[in-house]
Amino acid sequence: MPLKEMLNKVPDFCEPAARATIAWGVAGIGWGEFTFYIGEDKKVHCLNEIMSKDFLKKQLCKMVDNCILDEPASVAYRENKKG
Repeated sequence: MPLKEMLNKVPDFCEPAARATIAWGVAGIGWGEFTFYIGEDKKVHCLNEIMSKDFLKKQLCKMVDNCILDEPASVAYRENKKG
């Protein structure tokens, strides 16, 4: 099976492989942690310390924007984005 065909059969998902805890701090708000995990219902849950989804998204985007990628984007990903 050609690689592109195989990759087209991969379902879309994004979930923690294990518990994933993110520490955060924001001036004027405070600091804390949020933890993603797979619940007994097999769905992604988040211990969010009463912070909203919008807040969590902003913190995750900030972390990704500020990170250094150890490996460049894969050829398969770049080719798939072309069409």
